[in-house]
Amino acid sequence: MTESILYNQQIRGLKKEISDAEVFLIRDKGELRSLTLEVTKRCNFRCVYCYASENPAKLAGRDNLTLADFKRIAAEGIELGAQLINLTGGEALLYEDIFELIDYIDRQDADILLFTNGIAINHEVAHRLFDNHCSLCLKLDSLEKSKYEYFTGFNGLENTKRLIEKLLKLGYNEPGNPTLEINAIATKANAAEIPVIWRWARERNIKPTFTRFWPVGEAAKNLDLLLQPAELKKLYEEAARIDNEFGIHWEVKFPGCGGVGCKNFYLDCAISSEGYVRPCPCIQIYDYRIKESTLKEIIAHSDLFQKTRYIEKHIKGDCKNCEYLSRCYGCRSIAFGLTGDMFAPDPLCWNNSQCYKHQE
Repeated sequence: MTESILYNQQIRGLKKEISDAEVFLIRDKGELRSLTLEVTKRCNFRCVYCYASENPAKLAGRDNLTLADFKRIAAEGIELGAQLINLTGGEALLYEDIFELIDYIDRQDADILLFTNGIAINHEVAHRLFDNHCSLCLKLDSLEKSKYEYFTGFNGLENTKRLIEKLLKLGYNEPGNPTLEINAIATKANAAEIPVIWRWARERNIKPTFTRFWPVGEAAKNLDLLLQPAELKKLYEEAARIDNEFGIHWEVKFPGCGGVGCKNFYLDCAISSEGYVRPCPCIQIYDYRIKESTLKEIIAHSDLFQKTRYIEKHIKGDCKNCEYLSRCYGCRSIAFGLTGDMFAPDPLCWNNSQCYKHQE
């Protein structure tokens, strides 16, 4: 990896730099650097790769953490060293107390990154988010109207483009201000467009990212959208080539935008809207509930987190023997979705000799 990539890519949205060596020191002390709160399962999109797309009304009834719960959990996370609170859904802006929660977190001097499709962001909402120092990760799977509608079930591409322009004019991505980034889910349906979106974002001083398709929940019914390892590698290489034109240099050794692998197992934990504590929001396991114990106790003493935070001792197959293990442990949600085992070798990594092959 070249010196041009900031270490803060260890955690998306975190402004403080963290080196590879610091990651393991933080882990060994039982600390966090980020905390992910799923504030609601409700959503106004019907994404083809989302677990919430089939029956959102039923899922909405599963939100049972209160605002007081979220404040307590955020405070516990910050006490453990979390400097960033991620707010996700569903669509996070549909949570009725979202601004009271954002205001509370902001007053604790923690960074905030809100994941949103942007549909609920009008002029007033944009100003409230900006004034509360709330960074945004905006969903953008395509710049083509028909594909955008296919992915989301919503005719909103032009509104999203106008929103991006408004957010930039408001001051997002200016030095010292909250950040705006966009994220696409990479699938067979939009793979050819990912480089186009990447360049489009760089030209506008927006940080682009793309995420591999997670075959969990309802998305498991659409495995024909999965990109194969060689196709994924080509996407990362194209993104790196475009970045090189903008003076941003990184190497493609394993799946990871910016040349940095996922560090959530070491530095983050996720709380679902029902109160389940998970090492990753996409790994839908139900072993521990935040209302039954504190965050500190679960991270320090649960069998789950002792295994996930020390994943190098428990990971299997080619991932265990990979030369890049200290920098990347693959995508655990993909392993979990395709094999049922979160410690299995990443089935969609090109360094895995037993790569998953979808049967058409």
